[in-house]
Amino acid sequence: MFDIPVMLDVEDITSVKKPDEKIVLTYVSFFFKQFSVYKRDQANVNAIKKACDITIRHDDWIEQYNTGSGALKEWIAGTTAYYGERREGVEGFGNDTATIKATLTKLYGYKRDNKPVQKAAGANLEGVLNTLHASARNNNRVRYAPSEGHATADLEADWSSLEQQEEDYERACVASYGHFQQLECTQTRFGVKAGKLSNWIMAQSQLFQSGDFGASSVANLALLEVFINYAKQLELNKGVVEVLRGWSEDEGGKRSEEKGRVWCGVLCCAVLCCAVLWCMQ
Repeated sequence: MFDIPVMLDVEDITSVKKPDEKIVLTYVSFFFKQFSVYKRDQANVNAIKKACDITIRHDDWIEQYNTGSGALKEWIAGTTAYYGERREGVEGFGNDTATIKATLTKLYGYKRDNKPVQKAAGANLEGVLNTLHASARNNNRVRYAPSEGHATADLEADWSSLEQQEEDYERACVASYGHFQQLECTQTRFGVKAGKLSNWIMAQSQLFQSGDFGASSVANLALLEVFINYAKQLELNKGVVEVLRGWSEDEGGKRSEEKGRVWCGVLCCAVLCCAVLWCMQ
């Protein structure tokens, strides 16, 4: 094991009453010297093994950090782009209050369920990097520096940008929800007024198209009274038509493309009412 030359045989010890002390001591000294060399070599082996273990551990932490930071950065970029799209209509928040409300519910669900998981992943990455730096400092290793854009400060900046996009998205979505609530309320009011006006127009049209002017002066006076009342009501209903047309023009002009198509039909209905009233006059 120690490659010590054979200087004594068993017979050299057992065949004499007193072996030569100098030879025995010389032989034993060889063993002590080899034991010292072995101990030194073993210490070197242990130091190398420890260094290798540290390197492997550091490499594992570096791989864990790089993989995690890459995945987190990709998720932040994709989510930031998603919430950067703030549009009304079918391809955006939705074209009615129910759809927009579902969009808001989805946003709040993301904030409650998905976002905290990614936030925890970022905190875990910071812990891994801090552990790596502490180990490097304690073992006189070079401090690891993440690649450009993957440092914790960069990830925090990306996260802040994401949260700003989320806030702007939520604000725009809530505003769109309010717009569509107002639109649908106006549509309902328009439907009620337009329905009443349409029924009145139908009734007056039937009266004037009947050709019945009465068979007596009393009947003529009664019909004349009806016409006088009609003329008064006509002036009032002209005002209603103007109100309806104003609603349709205002809403059609200031709303989105989806809402504009709805109000285009409303405007056509108002114009039709105007035309009928003009013909009856």
